Amino acid sequence: MSAIGNIVKNTFGKVFNNLAKEMNVPVENIQLGIYYDEKGNQKYEVYNQFKKEKDIDISEYIPGIVDWSGGTAVIETTIAQCGARYAKELNVGIGTIKIIMAYKKDCLPDAVLMAEGKKVRNVNIQSEILGE
Repeated sequence: MSAIGNIVKNTFGKVFNNLAKEMNVPVENIQLGIYYDEKGNQKYEVYNQFKKEKDIDISEYIPGIVDWSGGTAVIETTIAQCGARYAKELNVGIGTIKIIMAYKKDCLPDAVLMAEGKKVRNVNIQSEILGE
């Protein structure tokens, strides 16, 4: 995994762990979703055992400046920006796209592409989005 991939992996690990602590649940119960408003702006939401709990500002769950500036920037410019590409690929509105990620210890999260409320396919963040 590249340096960028490691930064993203570590950032996601911190986000998942901090959410689990806040919600007082095991980290394995947490899923993080990226969704888009009709203008294409990315938003983040948290699930507990696949039940939506709340919308979040991801930067509130990143403790260090390196993670915040490095990891969050990469997440927002790579993974989150895929929404427009996926919407075009599937010929749907961007507001119907979601990328739902589940915690995976010591790895990038497992991810699923959703469109119009249905699972489309799995997403390999490392190869498909980070290009590694």
